[in-house]
Amino acid sequence: MSGVSCYEKWQRTEQPAPASVVWNDTWKSPRRRISPNFSGCNSTTTRVSWNATGSVIAVAYGRFDHSGWCNYRSTLCLWNVFQSDLNQQKPSLVLETSSGLMCVAFHPQNPSVVAAGSFNGEVFVWDMEPAEYKFYSSGIGDYFHREPVTKVAWVYDIQTADYNIASVSGDGKILFWRVKDKLAFPVEGYVMHLPQGIGGYGSKGSSDETRSPVIGGKALAFSSTDKASRAFVVGSEGGVVARCFAKAAANVRSSDFKGDKKWTATAARLVSKLPASKIPAARRQVEAYASAKRSKEVTLATVYEARLDPTTIFPSAMDFVFEPHTSPVYDVSFSPFRKSIFLTASADGTTRVYSTMQRELLLSFEVSPSSAYLYAAAWSRTRPMVFAAASEDGNVYVFDLKVDRVNPVLVLNGKDPITGSVSGSSATSKTGSGNSKAVSSKTTVAAPMFALDFNPRQRNFLAAGDADGVVHIWKLSWQLANFQTGEGELLEALEASS
Repeated sequence: MSGVSCYEKWQRTEQPAPASVVWNDTWKSPRRRISPNFSGCNSTTTRVSWNATGSVIAVAYGRFDHSGWCNYRSTLCLWNVFQSDLNQQKPSLVLETSSGLMCVAFHPQNPSVVAAGSFNGEVFVWDMEPAEYKFYSSGIGDYFHREPVTKVAWVYDIQTADYNIASVSGDGKILFWRVKDKLAFPVEGYVMHLPQGIGGYGSKGSSDETRSPVIGGKALAFSSTDKASRAFVVGSEGGVVARCFAKAAANVRSSDFKGDKKWTATAARLVSKLPASKIPAARRQVEAYASAKRSKEVTLATVYEARLDPTTIFPSAMDFVFEPHTSPVYDVSFSPFRKSIFLTASADGTTRVYSTMQRELLLSFEVSPSSAYLYAAAWSRTRPMVFAAASEDGNVYVFDLKVDRVNPVLVLNGKDPITGSVSGSSATSKTGSGNSKAVSSKTTVAAPMFALDFNPRQRNFLAAGDADGVVHIWKLSWQLANFQTGEGELLEALEASS
């Protein structure tokens, strides 16, 4: 799947205004639309993801209009969108799945490895290296996910110097997986309990029995600029936005677990993250199980097969709650340029900019009509002050905070030709102090936009997926795609001025 980059073929024209779209002879239109045309592929695009080289896009297909067990098969479709003989209705590769897909994420460095999450709760990984194709799937159960996996993300593990997969689900679990383990069991996990004393449940120092119920997870994000950090942000079905910390195991070695049984490194690392008071009892239970099985070694599988209490093995990771949304939070995205800045998208119709250093939001932007749901949000990979949001009204709103901190500088519509102006909706922006301003324009009916991703290498390109199963790929203007002098300092000042 390693496609040939066509980036060198693009001809730079005169620099347009931020709200325009570049046309050139190579890219016949400022937008390409790709959609599979074969049986077995479900119609809704749930998520999209570019690979590390920016040449291939993965499109997850599933459905949001049902509940209970998913009994239909689905697909993950991949297009090499820059190949000269691109067939917009025929993917370069089709990967069938046993149930509908809800999310997808390419490996940040290896362009042939991709992960996805299913409606039934499985996590999938494909390694499409031509020499040795591999496919792995997680299970479903008490120590796995039991509800739709709403987000998967690749997170760097500084102890193993490799990338793990993190997944979040409506069951409130946040699980971490190693590809080397073939997704057999999570290497660590957490549950989404509100911190004690928040939401009317318990208080600091209260027992586990008084802690809050588990809340369902919708969104998950890690900062790519701070690989050593164990912090991440989650969004919930109820609008909660919270900071979490994955507990670090202090250089645990299997030899530290001395006794009759030899512990593998992954097994020792998992148990070492339990509360100190619970580790001795957990070790006794696991080693007793290993003895009953006449096993001389305690592996990660042994720990799970010993049936430790899930509430013990998966503690709460939440430690700080931000100013909440009033409806489900569908997406969270960290700035690639500042590790403390992140973006959210919610069903309350707002996309917000937060800092991990404070509870109050920095900025809030609302789009209309009728406060349309926002399903996805993403920061530009090359412009610190640029981000985009995908909306229920069929538009993608592109903001450039260097140019305008109130309105989007560009609205991309899934149905109509691009005019290069703010069109297709009205937009309202609110600062933390509540100031707002509106711009009105024509309204266009289009399929809701569910997915969004900026290309990591071909900096001009932005992809979005809609409810009809169509993926739209736009070529943005030179100014929207290329770093502008001083905007890194502007992003820092935005956080400092709050």
